[in-house]
Amino acid sequence: METAPCPECNYEISLPNPRAGQRISCPNCGADLEVITGHPLELDWVYTEPDDDWETLDDDWDEDWDDDRPGGAGEDKDEDWEDL
Repeated sequence: METAPCPECNYEISLPNPRAGQRISCPNCGADLEVITGHPLELDWVYTEPDDDWETLDDDWDEDWDDDRPGGAGEDKDEDWEDL
């Protein structure tokens, strides 16, 4: 049986057959943990991706971002910054 401390509360957690990617909860503090390696047992907090609203972004944002700068889509490329 493999043992490792909880990264949250240092409670010694024992798992009989740990496997990488296995998710568990600490019986002491309830932290959501993931097995990083099984032999030796290494635990870490569960990583979750942040909820990004990439689907709602304007598809043309990358084409329009520099339109107002010298050399941008609507400007003469030889224009100096000082003329702004």
